Amino acid sequence: MGWALLDARAGNGAVADARPLLAGRGLNLPDAAERLDQARRSFASARRRSAGVLAAPVRALPVVGRQVRSFAALAGAAQQLSAIGTTTAEAAGDLLPTRPPAPERRAAQLRELALLASRTEDALRRVEIPRPGRLLAPLAQRSAALDRQVAQARAALGRAETVAETVAGFLTGPRRYLLLAANNAEMRAGSGMFLSAGTVITADGTLTLSAMVPTGELLLGDDGVALEKDVAEHWSWMRPGREWRNLATTPRFDTVAPMAAEMWARRTGERVDGVLALDVAALRAVLAATGPVTVGDQVVTAETVVHHLLEGQYAGLDFSPDQQAARREQLGQISGAALRAVQDGSYDVARLAAELASAGRGRHVLAWSADPQEQAGWEAAGISGAMEPNSLAVSVLNRGGNKLDRHLSVEGQLAFLVTPDATEVVLRTRLHNQAPDGLSVYAAGPHPDSGARAGDYLGILVVNVPGEATDVVVDGARLLASGADGPTRMVATRVLLPRGEAQTFTVRFRLPSTQGSVLVAPSARVPGIVWRDGTTEWRDDAARLVTWRPGAEAAR
Repeated sequence: MGWALLDARAGNGAVADARPLLAGRGLNLPDAAERLDQARRSFASARRRSAGVLAAPVRALPVVGRQVRSFAALAGAAQQLSAIGTTTAEAAGDLLPTRPPAPERRAAQLRELALLASRTEDALRRVEIPRPGRLLAPLAQRSAALDRQVAQARAALGRAETVAETVAGFLTGPRRYLLLAANNAEMRAGSGMFLSAGTVITADGTLTLSAMVPTGELLLGDDGVALEKDVAEHWSWMRPGREWRNLATTPRFDTVAPMAAEMWARRTGERVDGVLALDVAALRAVLAATGPVTVGDQVVTAETVVHHLLEGQYAGLDFSPDQQAARREQLGQISGAALRAVQDGSYDVARLAAELASAGRGRHVLAWSADPQEQAGWEAAGISGAMEPNSLAVSVLNRGGNKLDRHLSVEGQLAFLVTPDATEVVLRTRLHNQAPDGLSVYAAGPHPDSGARAGDYLGILVVNVPGEATDVVVDGARLLASGADGPTRMVATRVLLPRGEAQTFTVRFRLPSTQGSVLVAPSARVPGIVWRDGTTEWRDDAARLVTWRPGAEAAR
Protein backbone atom coordinates (compact mmCIF):
# COMPACT_ATOMS: atom_id res chain seq x y z
CA MET A 1 0.00 0.00 0.00
CA GLY A 2 2.95 2.29 0.64
CA TRP A 3 4.20 1.69 -2.90
CA ALA A 4 0.68 2.24 -4.21
CA LEU A 5 0.52 5.58 -2.44
CA LEU A 6 3.86 6.61 -3.96
CA ASP A 7 2.58 5.63 -7.41
CA ALA A 8 -0.54 7.73 -6.89
CA ARG A 9 1.56 10.71 -5.84
CA ALA A 10 3.74 10.28 -8.93
CA GLY A 11 0.59 10.26 -11.06
CA ASN A 12 -0.63 13.46 -9.42
CA GLY A 13 2.75 15.05 -10.10
CA ALA A 14 2.64 14.11 -13.78
CA VAL A 15 -0.87 15.56 -14.10
CA ALA A 16 0.31 18.77 -12.42
CA ASP A 17 3.17 18.94 -14.95
CA ALA A 18 0.69 18.52 -17.82
CA ARG A 19 -1.69 21.29 -16.74
CA PRO A 20 0.43 24.31 -17.78
CA LEU A 21 1.09 22.60 -21.11
CA LEU A 22 -2.64 22.57 -21.82
CA ALA A 23 -3.47 26.17 -20.89
CA GLY A 24 -2.69 29.71 -21.92
CA ARG A 25 0.36 30.52 -24.00
CA GLY A 26 2.13 27.36 -22.81
CA LEU A 27 0.04 25.09 -25.08
CA ASN A 28 2.22 22.09 -25.94
CA LEU A 29 0.09 19.09 -26.87
CA PRO A 30 2.86 16.49 -27.54
CA ASP A 31 4.57 17.10 -24.19
CA ALA A 32 1.20 17.20 -22.41
CA ALA A 33 0.30 13.82 -23.92
CA GLU A 34 3.60 12.41 -22.70
CA ARG A 35 3.04 13.65 -19.13
CA LEU A 36 -0.52 12.33 -19.09
CA ASP A 37 0.66 8.94 -20.28
CA GLN A 38 3.19 8.93 -17.43
CA ALA A 39 0.30 9.66 -15.09
CA ARG A 40 -1.73 6.83 -16.60
CA ARG A 41 1.10 4.34 -15.96
CA SER A 42 1.56 5.54 -12.38
CA PHE A 43 -2.16 5.35 -11.56
CA ALA A 44 -2.36 1.91 -13.20
CA SER A 45 0.45 0.73 -10.94
CA ALA A 46 -1.29 2.17 -7.88
CA ARG A 47 -4.49 0.35 -8.83
CA ARG A 48 -2.70 -2.97 -9.39
CA ARG A 49 -0.91 -2.80 -6.06
CA SER A 50 -3.99 -1.87 -4.04
CA ALA A 51 -6.26 -4.33 -5.87
CA GLY A 52 -3.70 -7.17 -6.07
CA VAL A 53 -3.27 -10.42 -4.15
CA LEU A 54 -0.85 -9.02 -1.56
CA ALA A 55 -3.42 -6.43 -0.41
CA ALA A 56 -6.30 -8.94 -0.31
CA PRO A 57 -6.15 -9.56 3.47
CA VAL A 58 -6.36 -5.83 4.14
CA ARG A 59 -9.27 -5.39 1.70
CA ALA A 60 -11.23 -7.99 3.68
CA LEU A 61 -11.20 -5.91 6.87
CA PRO A 62 -14.52 -4.17 7.64
CA VAL A 63 -13.42 -0.50 7.90
CA VAL A 64 -9.86 -0.34 6.59
CA GLY A 65 -10.82 -2.63 3.74
CA ARG A 66 -13.42 -0.17 2.49
CA GLN A 67 -10.74 2.54 2.36
CA VAL A 68 -8.35 0.29 0.42
CA ARG A 69 -11.07 -0.75 -2.04
CA SER A 70 -12.00 2.90 -2.54
CA PHE A 71 -8.34 3.83 -3.03
CA ALA A 72 -8.07 1.18 -5.76
CA ALA A 73 -11.26 2.41 -7.40
CA LEU A 74 -10.02 6.02 -7.23
CA ALA A 75 -6.68 5.04 -8.79
CA GLY A 76 -8.56 3.16 -11.50
CA ALA A 77 -10.69 6.22 -12.27
CA ALA A 78 -7.57 8.40 -12.41
CA GLN A 79 -6.00 5.86 -14.76
CA GLN A 80 -9.00 6.04 -17.10
CA LEU A 81 -9.06 9.86 -17.00
CA SER A 82 -5.34 10.06 -17.76
CA ALA A 83 -5.77 7.66 -20.68
CA ILE A 84 -8.61 9.78 -22.06
CA GLY A 85 -6.46 12.90 -21.66
CA THR A 86 -3.53 11.24 -23.45
CA THR A 87 -5.68 10.14 -26.38
CA THR A 88 -7.32 13.55 -26.67
CA ALA A 89 -4.04 15.49 -26.53
CA GLU A 90 -2.53 13.24 -29.21
CA ALA A 91 -5.60 13.57 -31.43
CA ALA A 92 -5.72 17.34 -30.99
CA GLY A 93 -2.02 17.52 -31.87
CA ASP A 94 -2.75 15.66 -35.11
CA LEU A 95 -5.60 18.08 -35.90
CA LEU A 96 -3.45 21.15 -35.18
CA PRO A 97 -0.37 20.78 -37.41
CA THR A 98 2.45 23.28 -37.19
CA ARG A 99 1.37 24.85 -40.48
CA PRO A 100 -2.28 25.92 -40.90
CA PRO A 101 -4.40 24.16 -43.52
CA ALA A 102 -5.50 25.75 -46.77
CA PRO A 103 -8.32 28.26 -46.28
CA GLU A 104 -10.97 25.87 -47.59
CA ARG A 105 -9.91 23.29 -44.96
CA ARG A 106 -10.01 25.62 -41.94
CA ALA A 107 -13.69 25.22 -41.12
CA ALA A 108 -13.51 21.44 -41.55
CA GLN A 109 -10.54 21.29 -39.18
CA LEU A 110 -12.47 23.22 -36.55
CA ARG A 111 -15.46 20.93 -36.88
CA GLU A 112 -13.17 17.93 -36.39
CA LEU A 113 -11.93 19.56 -33.18
CA ALA A 114 -15.53 20.12 -32.10
CA LEU A 115 -16.26 16.42 -32.66
CA LEU A 116 -13.16 15.48 -30.66
CA ALA A 117 -14.32 17.67 -27.77
CA SER A 118 -17.76 16.03 -27.88
CA ARG A 119 -16.30 12.51 -27.87
CA THR A 120 -13.95 13.34 -25.01
CA GLU A 121 -16.77 14.81 -22.94
CA ASP A 122 -18.78 11.65 -23.51
CA ALA A 123 -15.83 9.48 -22.45
CA LEU A 124 -15.37 11.50 -19.24
CA ARG A 125 -19.06 11.14 -18.44
CA ARG A 126 -18.73 7.34 -18.43
CA VAL A 127 -15.90 7.27 -15.86
CA GLU A 128 -17.19 6.19 -12.44
CA ILE A 129 -15.64 8.04 -9.51
CA PRO A 130 -16.05 6.58 -5.98
CA ARG A 131 -18.51 8.51 -3.84
CA PRO A 132 -16.93 10.24 -0.82
CA GLY A 133 -19.51 8.91 1.68
CA ARG A 134 -18.18 6.75 4.54
CA LEU A 135 -14.56 7.38 3.51
CA LEU A 136 -11.82 8.77 5.69
CA ALA A 137 -11.20 12.48 5.19
CA PRO A 138 -8.13 12.27 2.89
CA LEU A 139 -9.82 9.83 0.51
CA ALA A 140 -13.14 11.66 0.67
CA GLN A 141 -11.40 14.93 -0.22
CA ARG A 142 -9.55 13.32 -3.14
CA SER A 143 -12.74 11.76 -4.44
CA ALA A 144 -14.71 15.02 -4.18
CA ALA A 145 -11.86 17.00 -5.81
CA LEU A 146 -11.61 14.54 -8.71
CA ASP A 147 -15.37 14.71 -9.21
CA ARG A 148 -15.23 18.54 -9.35
CA GLN A 149 -12.30 18.49 -11.77
CA VAL A 150 -14.07 16.09 -14.12
CA ALA A 151 -17.21 18.26 -14.03
CA GLN A 152 -15.09 21.33 -14.84
CA ALA A 153 -13.33 19.48 -17.67
CA ARG A 154 -16.65 18.36 -19.14
CA ALA A 155 -17.99 21.93 -18.99
CA ALA A 156 -14.81 23.22 -20.67
CA LEU A 157 -15.10 20.62 -23.41
CA GLY A 158 -18.71 21.62 -23.97
CA ARG A 159 -17.63 25.22 -24.38
CA ALA A 160 -14.78 24.18 -26.68
CA GLU A 161 -17.21 22.30 -28.91
CA THR A 162 -19.49 25.34 -29.12
CA VAL A 163 -16.60 27.72 -29.83
CA ALA A 164 -15.09 25.51 -32.53
CA GLU A 165 -18.46 25.18 -34.28
CA THR A 166 -19.00 28.95 -34.02
CA VAL A 167 -15.61 29.87 -35.46
CA ALA A 168 -16.10 27.29 -38.21
CA GLY A 169 -19.41 28.92 -39.15
CA PHE A 170 -17.81 32.36 -38.98
CA LEU A 171 -15.01 31.33 -41.36
CA THR A 172 -17.33 29.47 -43.72
CA GLY A 173 -19.39 32.64 -44.00
CA PRO A 174 -20.38 34.64 -45.68
CA ARG A 175 -20.03 37.09 -42.82
CA ARG A 176 -19.36 40.82 -42.73
CA TYR A 177 -18.08 42.06 -39.37
CA LEU A 178 -17.20 45.57 -38.30
CA LEU A 179 -13.62 45.61 -36.99
CA LEU A 180 -12.74 48.18 -34.30
CA ALA A 181 -9.09 48.79 -33.45
CA ALA A 182 -8.78 49.92 -29.82
CA ASN A 183 -5.86 51.84 -28.33
CA ASN A 184 -4.99 51.09 -24.68
CA ALA A 185 -3.01 54.33 -24.38
CA GLU A 186 -6.35 56.11 -24.05
CA MET A 187 -8.83 53.96 -22.13
CA ARG A 188 -12.54 53.57 -22.02
CA ALA A 189 -14.63 51.14 -19.92
CA GLY A 190 -13.35 47.60 -20.36
CA SER A 191 -11.60 48.52 -23.61
CA GLY A 192 -9.20 50.89 -25.21
CA MET A 193 -10.61 53.79 -27.22
CA PHE A 194 -11.90 52.77 -30.67
CA LEU A 195 -9.65 54.75 -33.00
CA SER A 196 -9.94 52.89 -36.32
CA ALA A 197 -12.74 50.99 -38.03
CA GLY A 198 -13.14 48.79 -41.08
CA THR A 199 -14.81 45.55 -42.13
CA VAL A 200 -13.74 41.91 -42.22
CA ILE A 201 -15.48 39.66 -44.75
CA THR A 202 -15.24 35.88 -44.34
CA ALA A 203 -16.11 33.29 -47.00
CA ASP A 204 -14.89 29.72 -47.55
CA GLY A 205 -12.21 30.08 -44.88
CA THR A 206 -10.73 33.33 -46.19
CA LEU A 207 -10.55 36.72 -44.48
CA THR A 208 -10.78 39.94 -46.50
CA LEU A 209 -10.09 43.21 -44.69
CA SER A 210 -11.17 46.60 -45.95
CA ALA A 211 -9.13 49.75 -45.49
CA MET A 212 -9.18 50.94 -41.87
CA VAL A 213 -10.55 54.46 -41.37
CA PRO A 214 -9.82 56.71 -38.34
CA THR A 215 -13.02 56.95 -36.32
CA GLY A 216 -12.49 60.69 -36.00
CA GLU A 217 -13.52 60.84 -39.67
CA LEU A 218 -16.72 58.86 -39.04
CA LEU A 219 -18.62 61.21 -36.74
CA LEU A 220 -22.38 61.09 -37.14
CA GLY A 221 -24.56 64.16 -37.46
CA ASP A 222 -27.05 65.35 -34.86
CA ASP A 223 -27.07 63.00 -31.84
CA GLY A 224 -26.25 59.85 -33.80
CA VAL A 225 -27.98 56.52 -33.17
CA ALA A 226 -30.38 55.77 -30.33
CA LEU A 227 -28.67 54.77 -27.08
CA GLU A 228 -29.49 51.79 -24.87
CA LYS A 229 -31.49 53.08 -21.91
CA ASP A 230 -28.81 52.77 -19.18
CA VAL A 231 -26.16 54.26 -21.46
CA ALA A 232 -28.52 57.11 -22.29
CA GLU A 233 -29.25 57.78 -18.63
CA HIS A 234 -25.62 58.00 -17.55
CA TRP A 235 -23.61 59.03 -20.62
CA SER A 236 -25.77 60.93 -23.11
CA TRP A 237 -23.73 64.06 -22.38
CA MET A 238 -20.70 62.32 -23.98
CA ARG A 239 -22.81 61.61 -27.11
CA PRO A 240 -21.56 58.01 -27.55
CA GLY A 241 -24.10 57.39 -30.33
CA ARG A 242 -22.35 60.01 -32.44
CA GLU A 243 -18.72 59.90 -31.31
CA TRP A 244 -17.02 56.53 -31.81
CA ARG A 245 -14.26 57.42 -29.36
CA ASN A 246 -16.84 57.68 -26.58
CA LEU A 247 -18.72 54.50 -27.43
CA ALA A 248 -17.27 52.30 -24.67
CA THR A 249 -18.64 54.24 -21.70
CA THR A 250 -19.89 50.92 -20.30
CA PRO A 251 -17.89 47.68 -20.12
CA ARG A 252 -20.90 45.83 -21.59
CA PHE A 253 -19.56 45.14 -25.08
CA ASP A 254 -22.75 43.23 -25.89
CA THR A 255 -24.49 46.61 -25.54
CA VAL A 256 -21.76 48.74 -27.13
CA ALA A 257 -21.34 46.55 -30.23
CA PRO A 258 -24.95 46.80 -31.53
CA MET A 259 -24.71 50.58 -31.25
CA ALA A 260 -21.43 50.46 -33.21
CA ALA A 261 -23.06 48.32 -35.91
CA GLU A 262 -25.92 50.81 -36.23
CA MET A 263 -23.48 53.74 -36.34
CA TRP A 264 -21.55 52.04 -39.15
CA ALA A 265 -24.73 51.42 -41.11
CA ARG A 266 -25.86 55.03 -40.59
CA ARG A 267 -22.46 56.40 -41.67
CA THR A 268 -21.65 54.06 -44.59
CA GLY A 269 -24.95 52.43 -45.58
CA GLU A 270 -23.32 49.04 -44.99
CA ARG A 271 -24.98 46.48 -42.68
CA VAL A 272 -22.78 44.09 -40.70
CA ASP A 273 -23.45 40.69 -39.12
CA GLY A 274 -21.36 41.41 -36.04
CA VAL A 275 -18.56 43.42 -34.46
CA LEU A 276 -14.97 42.51 -33.51
CA ALA A 277 -12.70 44.65 -31.34
CA LEU A 278 -8.94 44.09 -31.15
CA ASP A 279 -6.54 46.14 -29.06
CA VAL A 280 -2.77 46.49 -28.79
CA ALA A 281 -2.40 43.37 -26.61
CA ALA A 282 -4.42 41.35 -29.16
CA LEU A 283 -2.08 42.50 -31.93
CA ARG A 284 0.87 41.37 -29.81
CA ALA A 285 -0.78 37.96 -29.46
CA VAL A 286 -1.24 37.62 -33.24
CA LEU A 287 2.32 38.73 -34.00
CA ALA A 288 3.69 36.30 -31.40
CA ALA A 289 2.35 33.51 -33.63
CA THR A 290 2.72 34.96 -37.14
CA GLY A 291 6.02 36.74 -36.70
CA PRO A 292 6.83 40.34 -37.71
CA VAL A 293 4.82 42.40 -40.19
CA THR A 294 5.98 45.33 -42.27
CA VAL A 295 3.98 48.55 -42.23
CA GLY A 296 5.40 51.18 -44.54
CA ASP A 297 9.13 51.19 -43.91
CA GLN A 298 8.82 49.81 -40.36
CA VAL A 299 9.04 46.21 -39.16
CA VAL A 300 6.70 45.59 -36.21
CA THR A 301 7.20 42.56 -33.96
CA ALA A 302 5.46 41.05 -30.94
CA GLU A 303 8.24 42.52 -28.81
CA THR A 304 7.93 46.06 -30.19
CA VAL A 305 4.24 46.54 -31.02
CA VAL A 306 3.03 47.40 -27.51
CA HIS A 307 5.68 50.06 -26.87
CA HIS A 308 5.32 51.44 -30.38
CA LEU A 309 1.54 51.88 -30.29
CA LEU A 310 1.28 53.00 -26.67
CA GLU A 311 4.24 55.37 -26.62
CA GLY A 312 6.78 55.25 -29.46
CA GLN A 313 4.47 56.48 -32.21
CA TYR A 314 3.79 59.71 -30.27
CA ALA A 315 7.44 60.79 -30.02
CA GLY A 316 7.84 64.36 -31.24
CA LEU A 317 4.16 64.83 -32.06
CA ASP A 318 1.91 67.71 -31.16
CA PHE A 319 -1.76 68.36 -31.93
CA SER A 320 -1.30 69.80 -35.43
CA PRO A 321 -3.73 68.24 -37.97
CA ASP A 322 -1.01 67.13 -40.42
CA GLN A 323 0.88 65.10 -37.80
CA GLN A 324 -2.29 63.52 -36.44
CA ALA A 325 -3.55 62.44 -39.85
CA ALA A 326 -0.33 60.48 -40.44
CA ARG A 327 -0.26 59.02 -36.92
CA ARG A 328 -3.88 57.86 -36.79
CA GLU A 329 -3.37 55.48 -39.68
CA GLN A 330 -0.81 53.36 -37.82
CA LEU A 331 -3.14 51.47 -35.46
CA GLY A 332 -5.41 50.50 -38.35
CA GLN A 333 -2.49 49.68 -40.64
CA ILE A 334 -0.87 47.35 -38.12
CA SER A 335 -4.23 45.72 -37.36
CA GLY A 336 -4.74 45.09 -41.06
CA ALA A 337 -1.22 43.72 -41.51
CA ALA A 338 -1.69 41.35 -38.57
CA LEU A 339 -4.96 39.97 -39.95
CA ARG A 340 -3.45 39.57 -43.40
CA ALA A 341 -0.64 37.55 -41.81
CA VAL A 342 -3.31 35.26 -40.34
CA GLN A 343 -4.92 34.93 -43.77
CA ASP A 344 -1.56 34.15 -45.41
CA GLY A 345 -1.15 31.17 -43.07
CA SER A 346 2.54 31.36 -42.16
CA TYR A 347 2.20 30.61 -38.44
CA ASP A 348 1.88 27.87 -35.84
CA VAL A 349 -1.84 27.10 -35.43
CA ALA A 350 -1.62 25.93 -31.81
CA ARG A 351 0.50 28.97 -30.88
CA LEU A 352 -2.01 31.37 -32.45
CA ALA A 353 -4.93 29.65 -30.70
CA ALA A 354 -3.16 29.80 -27.33
CA GLU A 355 -2.11 33.44 -27.74
CA LEU A 356 -5.58 34.60 -28.80
CA ALA A 357 -7.25 32.60 -26.03
CA SER A 358 -5.00 34.30 -23.48
CA ALA A 359 -5.73 37.73 -24.99
CA GLY A 360 -9.45 37.00 -25.02
CA ARG A 361 -9.48 36.22 -21.31
CA GLY A 362 -8.17 39.72 -20.68
CA ARG A 363 -10.83 41.45 -22.87
CA HIS A 364 -8.25 42.27 -25.52
CA VAL A 365 -10.38 40.40 -28.08
CA LEU A 366 -14.13 41.09 -28.05
CA ALA A 367 -16.85 39.80 -30.37
CA TRP A 368 -20.59 40.28 -30.86
CA SER A 369 -22.97 38.77 -33.40
CA ALA A 370 -26.48 39.76 -34.36
CA ASP A 371 -27.24 36.04 -34.73
CA PRO A 372 -28.23 34.56 -31.32
CA GLN A 373 -26.61 31.18 -32.00
CA GLU A 374 -23.33 32.74 -33.08
CA GLN A 375 -23.49 35.13 -30.13
CA ALA A 376 -23.80 32.09 -27.82
CA GLY A 377 -20.52 30.88 -29.30
CA TRP A 378 -18.73 34.14 -28.50
CA GLU A 379 -20.16 33.95 -24.98
CA ALA A 380 -18.84 30.39 -24.63
CA ALA A 381 -15.44 31.63 -25.79
CA GLY A 382 -15.49 34.28 -23.05
CA ILE A 383 -15.06 37.17 -25.50
CA SER A 384 -18.58 38.63 -25.54
CA GLY A 385 -17.62 41.32 -23.02
CA ALA A 386 -20.89 40.84 -21.12
CA MET A 387 -21.27 41.64 -17.43
CA GLU A 388 -22.76 39.05 -15.08
CA PRO A 389 -25.16 39.88 -12.21
CA ASN A 390 -22.27 39.37 -9.73
CA SER A 391 -19.65 41.20 -11.81
CA LEU A 392 -17.34 43.79 -10.31
CA ALA A 393 -15.32 46.00 -12.65
CA VAL A 394 -13.08 49.04 -12.32
CA SER A 395 -12.61 51.31 -15.34
CA VAL A 396 -10.83 54.64 -15.75
CA LEU A 397 -12.02 56.68 -18.74
CA ASN A 398 -9.39 59.05 -20.09
CA ARG A 399 -10.86 62.53 -20.59
CA GLY A 400 -7.63 64.49 -20.96
CA GLY A 401 -7.11 63.88 -24.69
CA ASN A 402 -3.61 62.60 -23.87
CA LYS A 403 -2.04 59.11 -23.98
CA LEU A 404 -1.15 58.61 -20.31
CA ASP A 405 -3.00 55.39 -19.50
CA ARG A 406 0.15 53.33 -19.86
CA HIS A 407 1.60 55.39 -17.02
CA LEU A 408 -1.46 55.29 -14.75
CA SER A 409 -0.93 52.61 -12.10
CA VAL A 410 -4.26 51.17 -10.89
CA GLU A 411 -4.61 48.94 -7.82
CA GLY A 412 -7.74 47.45 -6.31
CA GLN A 413 -8.17 46.00 -2.82
CA LEU A 414 -11.27 44.15 -1.61
CA ALA A 415 -12.48 43.61 1.96
CA PHE A 416 -15.63 41.82 3.17
CA LEU A 417 -17.30 42.45 6.51
CA VAL A 418 -20.01 39.88 7.24
CA THR A 419 -22.87 41.09 9.45
CA PRO A 420 -25.71 38.89 10.80
CA ASP A 421 -27.85 39.37 7.69
CA ALA A 422 -25.64 40.89 4.96
CA THR A 423 -22.10 41.62 3.79
CA GLU A 424 -20.48 45.04 3.67
CA VAL A 425 -17.97 45.22 0.81
CA VAL A 426 -15.20 47.80 0.67
CA LEU A 427 -13.28 48.39 -2.55
CA ARG A 428 -10.26 50.68 -2.39
CA THR A 429 -8.93 51.77 -5.77
CA ARG A 430 -5.57 53.54 -5.80
CA LEU A 431 -4.62 55.57 -8.87
CA HIS A 432 -1.04 56.79 -9.27
CA ASN A 433 -0.01 59.03 -12.15
CA GLN A 434 3.52 57.87 -12.97
CA ALA A 435 3.90 59.83 -16.20
CA PRO A 436 7.63 60.54 -16.72
CA ASP A 437 9.17 63.76 -17.90
CA GLY A 438 10.19 63.99 -21.53
CA LEU A 439 6.99 62.70 -23.16
CA SER A 440 5.82 64.40 -26.32
CA VAL A 441 3.16 67.09 -26.16
CA TYR A 442 0.68 64.72 -27.78
CA ALA A 443 1.29 61.97 -25.18
CA ALA A 444 1.53 64.16 -22.06
CA GLY A 445 -0.80 66.97 -23.08
CA PRO A 446 -2.21 69.38 -22.49
CA HIS A 447 -4.86 68.87 -25.14
CA PRO A 448 -6.09 72.35 -26.17
CA ASP A 449 -9.68 71.55 -25.12
CA SER A 450 -9.02 69.70 -21.84
CA GLY A 451 -8.22 72.54 -19.46
CA ALA A 452 -5.55 70.30 -17.89
CA ARG A 453 -1.82 70.85 -17.57
CA ALA A 454 0.99 68.85 -19.14
CA GLY A 455 1.24 65.47 -17.42
CA ASP A 456 -2.16 65.73 -15.69
CA TYR A 457 -4.35 62.64 -15.80
CA LEU A 458 -7.93 63.82 -16.23
CA GLY A 459 -10.55 61.10 -16.28
CA ILE A 460 -13.57 59.37 -14.81
CA LEU A 461 -13.41 56.44 -12.41
CA VAL A 462 -16.28 54.03 -13.11
CA VAL A 463 -16.99 51.10 -10.79
CA ASN A 464 -19.53 48.41 -11.64
CA VAL A 465 -20.78 46.35 -8.68
CA PRO A 466 -23.21 43.39 -8.48
CA GLY A 467 -26.78 44.20 -9.45
CA GLU A 468 -28.18 43.28 -6.03
CA ALA A 469 -25.86 45.75 -4.28
CA THR A 470 -27.45 48.56 -2.26
CA ASP A 471 -26.13 51.67 -0.50
CA VAL A 472 -23.39 52.17 -3.11
CA VAL A 473 -21.25 55.19 -2.18
CA VAL A 474 -17.83 56.64 -2.96
CA ASP A 475 -16.36 58.16 0.19
CA GLY A 476 -15.95 61.92 -0.05
CA ALA A 477 -16.55 62.07 -3.80
CA ARG A 478 -19.17 63.80 -5.89
CA LEU A 479 -20.84 61.34 -8.26
CA LEU A 480 -21.12 62.11 -11.97
CA ALA A 481 -23.47 59.16 -12.49
CA SER A 482 -24.96 56.24 -10.58
CA GLY A 483 -27.61 53.59 -11.10
CA ALA A 484 -28.33 50.47 -13.12
CA ASP A 485 -25.90 49.36 -15.84
CA GLY A 486 -27.40 46.23 -17.34
CA PRO A 487 -27.25 43.42 -14.74
CA THR A 488 -24.91 45.49 -12.53
CA ARG A 489 -24.99 48.86 -10.80
CA MET A 490 -22.44 51.60 -11.40
CA VAL A 491 -21.00 54.73 -9.84
CA ALA A 492 -18.75 57.26 -11.57
CA THR A 493 -16.69 60.13 -10.22
CA ARG A 494 -14.19 62.62 -11.62
CA VAL A 495 -10.41 62.07 -11.42
CA LEU A 496 -7.70 64.73 -11.69
CA LEU A 497 -4.17 63.58 -10.88
CA PRO A 498 -1.14 65.78 -11.53
CA ARG A 499 2.04 64.02 -12.59
CA GLY A 500 3.56 62.04 -9.69
CA GLU A 501 0.49 62.18 -7.45
CA ALA A 502 -1.75 59.36 -6.22
CA GLN A 503 -5.28 59.15 -4.86
CA THR A 504 -7.33 56.34 -3.30
CA PHE A 505 -11.07 56.11 -3.93
CA THR A 506 -13.10 54.01 -1.49
CA VAL A 507 -16.31 52.46 -2.79
CA ARG A 508 -18.67 50.82 -0.29
CA PHE A 509 -21.72 48.72 -0.97
CA ARG A 510 -23.93 46.18 0.74
CA LEU A 511 -24.86 42.69 -0.49
CA PRO A 512 -27.91 40.92 0.98
CA SER A 513 -26.19 37.63 1.88
CA THR A 514 -23.61 36.43 4.38
CA GLN A 515 -21.68 34.38 1.84
CA GLY A 516 -21.27 34.47 -1.91
CA SER A 517 -18.93 35.61 -4.65
CA VAL A 518 -18.08 38.49 -6.94
CA LEU A 519 -16.63 38.03 -10.40
CA VAL A 520 -13.82 40.57 -10.86
CA ALA A 521 -13.77 41.45 -14.55
CA PRO A 522 -10.53 42.28 -16.39
CA SER A 523 -10.08 45.92 -17.38
CA ALA A 524 -8.10 45.49 -20.66
CA ARG A 525 -5.60 48.00 -19.29
CA VAL A 526 -1.91 47.66 -20.25
CA PRO A 527 -0.45 47.08 -17.73
CA GLY A 528 -3.45 45.58 -15.97
CA ILE A 529 -4.92 46.41 -12.57
CA VAL A 530 -3.18 44.79 -9.60
CA TRP A 531 -5.84 43.30 -7.32
CA ARG A 532 -5.62 42.12 -3.72
CA ASP A 533 -7.99 40.41 -1.35
CA GLY A 534 -6.46 39.45 1.96
CA THR A 535 -3.02 38.03 1.19
CA THR A 536 -3.91 37.04 -2.38
CA GLU A 537 -2.65 39.22 -5.23
CA TRP A 538 -3.23 38.98 -8.98
CA ARG A 539 -3.15 41.09 -12.14
CA ASP A 540 -6.41 41.25 -14.06
CA ASP A 541 -5.44 39.31 -17.17
CA ALA A 542 -8.58 37.19 -16.74
CA ALA A 543 -11.83 37.22 -14.79
CA ARG A 544 -11.39 36.15 -11.17
CA LEU A 545 -14.05 34.73 -8.84
CA VAL A 546 -13.61 35.98 -5.27
CA THR A 547 -15.72 34.21 -2.63
CA TRP A 548 -16.43 34.95 1.01
CA ARG A 549 -18.27 33.31 3.90
CA PRO A 550 -18.83 34.08 7.59
CA GLY A 551 -15.73 33.81 9.75
CA ALA A 552 -13.33 33.47 6.83
CA GLU A 553 -11.30 35.84 4.70
CA ALA A 554 -12.06 36.26 1.03
CA ALA A 555 -10.64 33.47 -1.11
CA ARG A 556 -10.15 32.79 -4.78
